[in-house]
Amino acid sequence: MEQLDKLEQLLEDLAEEIEPHMHLIKSFLDTIKLTDKPVSLFSATSMFPRVESIRIGIFNLAKVEEYYSINILYRSLIEHFIKSQYLFLKTTEQKDDSIGITYYLSGQEKEKYDYVKSIVKTYEAHNIDISDHSDGIFKQFNIDLDAKKIKELKNNAKQFFFKNMVTYVATRMTKAGALELSLLNTVLPAYSHLSSSVHGGATSVFASSYAEENITGILGGSVYMSLLTRLCSYILARKYNSEYAVLYSITRRYMADFIQNYVKDENENKKV
Repeated sequence: MEQLDKLEQLLEDLAEEIEPHMHLIKSFLDTIKLTDKPVSLFSATSMFPRVESIRIGIFNLAKVEEYYSINILYRSLIEHFIKSQYLFLKTTEQKDDSIGITYYLSGQEKEKYDYVKSIVKTYEAHNIDISDHSDGIFKQFNIDLDAKKIKELKNNAKQFFFKNMVTYVATRMTKAGALELSLLNTVLPAYSHLSSSVHGGATSVFASSYAEENITGILGGSVYMSLLTRLCSYILARKYNSEYAVLYSITRRYMADFIQNYVKDENENKKV
């Protein structure tokens, strides 16, 4: 696929140009604890490797035309992207480290709590009475069963519900410009449409055709989400280390190249 080759080459060229500056990333990670928002900065900037990993997976699947799996990964990519934008915007706008603490620390506690609850439910499904031992299982995983604490964990998790993050991000993208809003208007319907594939729903039997028919937009959208997530990571790091300006400039140039040579052409062909 010619488009796939071109997009892959663009990203390979970007990686090659950034490679000599990779020491900056390690330096930033080593000094992040000295900043005023260490947990938030770590949470926001650590989203890019995950987004890029999914993007690579989509490209590899496109090469072998495995469209059903592309559906699943693309939906996951959209969710990762929205979360990365949410963390980026919150970290930028807030004056303290609260968003990172809520996401990274409280989030881990909530996930651990849900995991242990699933263990308890597994025992119950096998008719094993653990009423006298359930508290011990939670304590084994160092989970505070205080009702107030559990309520706090659940309340903290609500802001990371997809629909809540989308509302927040959409408001900011509306102010940012037409291109960002166009992306949002493209990926959000796809996110909903692909839900059946992820969960093995009734319509998922016909789902492969979606990725096959929309592969051009999926590949382009994947690249744009990856580039923007990378760019936002460098924006945050640049605030604390001016040397990151070079990484920002390089990525911004490739973003402009991508928009000029892909997005505009696709808009003219009414495929994006």
